Amino acid sequence: MQLSKLKINNFRCYGSKTTIIDLCELTTFIGSNSSGKTAAMIALLRLFGTLASEREIIRSDFHLPAGKASDELESGDLFIEAVFTFPELKDSSQPDTAIPSFFKYFVVDREGEPPYLRIRLESAYNNDGSIEGLIDTSYSFILAAESEEIIDSVKISANKNLLSNIRCVYVPAIRNSADQLRNVAGTLLNRLLRNIKLDSKTRETLENSIAEINKTVQDAPDIAEINTILQSQWTSFHDDERYGNTKISVNASDVNSLLKHTQVKFAPTEIPRDYDVNELGDGLRSLFYFSLVNTLLEIETKLLKEISEKPVEADKKLIPPPVLTLIAVEEPENHIAPQLLGKIIQNLKKTAVLSNAQVVLSSHSPSIVKRIDATCIRYFRIDTSSKADVKKILLPAKTDAKYKFIKGAVEAYPEIYFANKVVLGEGDSEIIVIPYMIEKAFDNADVMGITVAPLGGRHVNYFWKLLSDLEIPFITLLDLDRERHGGDWGRIKYALQQLKEISIDLGKLLVKKDGTVITETDLEEMHEWDVSDSDELDFWINKLEDYNIYFSAPLDLDFLLLDRFPKAYKGIVDDDSGPRIKGCGKIIDIEKSGKLSTEYTNRINSDVRATLKDEGGNGDTYSLTDKKLMVWYKYLFLGRGKPSTHLAALPNCEINGIDDVPSALKKLLLRVVQRG
Repeated sequence: MQLSKLKINNFRCYGSKTTIIDLCELTTFIGSNSSGKTAAMIALLRLFGTLASEREIIRSDFHLPAGKASDELESGDLFIEAVFTFPELKDSSQPDTAIPSFFKYFVVDREGEPPYLRIRLESAYNNDGSIEGLIDTSYSFILAAESEEIIDSVKISANKNLLSNIRCVYVPAIRNSADQLRNVAGTLLNRLLRNIKLDSKTRETLENSIAEINKTVQDAPDIAEINTILQSQWTSFHDDERYGNTKISVNASDVNSLLKHTQVKFAPTEIPRDYDVNELGDGLRSLFYFSLVNTLLEIETKLLKEISEKPVEADKKLIPPPVLTLIAVEEPENHIAPQLLGKIIQNLKKTAVLSNAQVVLSSHSPSIVKRIDATCIRYFRIDTSSKADVKKILLPAKTDAKYKFIKGAVEAYPEIYFANKVVLGEGDSEIIVIPYMIEKAFDNADVMGITVAPLGGRHVNYFWKLLSDLEIPFITLLDLDRERHGGDWGRIKYALQQLKEISIDLGKLLVKKDGTVITETDLEEMHEWDVSDSDELDFWINKLEDYNIYFSAPLDLDFLLLDRFPKAYKGIVDDDSGPRIKGCGKIIDIEKSGKLSTEYTNRINSDVRATLKDEGGNGDTYSLTDKKLMVWYKYLFLGRGKPSTHLAALPNCEINGIDDVPSALKKLLLRVVQRG
């Protein structure tokens, strides 16, 4: 049995337009603070909470329209609906204990399709003058397909006994030992212990031991004196014979009460006694809580299997376990050391695949999100009307050749979901350089809110679609790669085609500098345009900036920085390293001499070829100064690691403001730090 959809209407931050959240075995909620993640978990508690207080609809649960004060709410209606599917119908190896419980409430969309179950909570509020108002809540099975209208005749009242077959365990972000572990964890432990079946001999031995301990305590002189005084005082206040005698004893009079007060202890400790749960640190308490939940589920899995295999004998169990436990875990990264987060997620994944369990998780931690299947991430945001909106992470079809690459890239850079703005770059250089430049060029820039992800080189239209759908502002930085194969006009063509893929109207964009419009044929042949026409090329570079597409020109970001800060980059090589020409010495010494020998010219031409690649041009559009820099480009960026080169050189670059930034980057950085 699996919860496949959660529908929320007019509950807390969810408005009158029904929000549908599709769920997996382990679903992860992400998004900014107060975007509806906790409200969705509370909605599950209202349906399937284990405590009466968790299931109670209160006045603040009803959605309050923007601009309206709470005391102005005269009436309201809300509903929360859970839709369950039954994978065990297709897998005979799974226990089928859920099917008998809910079989008569199954519905199907049409003949031949798998059945599903709809459970709906509906609540109505009326302001009758009392503090909380009049709230009427009902639980129903809906005997109509999702495509059909819900009328009273398709609603069957759902009694609490039957609903208790589904349980929601909520693990909030703030885990207070005094409240949560006493109430919830204690309840879980008690549920485990109540299923213990003691034989008569063990029970008799325990009861005799309890009686002996109590007698020893009561016979102690000091305790006997206290009890005598207490008896006297109690008699002076109270004369009912039913409760006339006082007796000091340990907090257990029989085996059942002994089990009720059983606690988990931890040893060894740094003091000469065991620790109880409340004495553990916040992190260990959180880990113990998860351990307790998993212990309960593992035991209940065995019980469910026993019920499925031997139903007559299993009926003798004291507490039949729920057929499904929904575990809602909020921000497990709280209080837990980062190196343990992997274990938490690994264990939650193991829990999620159990036949009687399903996990919903929320997080603000990229290190957690990167461990989650991107198809099971749900992105929460508050829209312009102050209502919660939930979106899936869009991926191509699994049959699409791009699927594996894009899924891998999205999971590798989860920071994009938590960013105020994203810069899509070509590779590792952008990840290092852009944040550094922002910090140096601007005072008080929110660098932490800007994420640079190396996703711009392939299938960039997909990431544009993804970020647009999630409404996360983004900017793309591409290498112009002038005279490289596929570069210059090929890069302009690529950007235009990628914009077309996301349904951008290219009508206005395709107007050339002379006022004529590019045809489809022109666009297909654009990569063959004359690269020496620098004015036309610059015109298109500037035009694409209106669409937040910028270019590292003339080659790439590495060459751009080498050109702007040659002294800083050349200075990272020591006396025994650096490019050199056999028989002529080091390049840096040759440059100082100012002589352009045959050997030096040959070396320049060789490194121009290495820089522009075998299928590239001859470097005719580059100046002699640029070509000389390509000798260093080859040595620093093609012969060494780009990240290590930038990390060594950037601290030596004199950047005291935006005007010190390379001109090709200046407009991009100004756009990055701009709000919106």
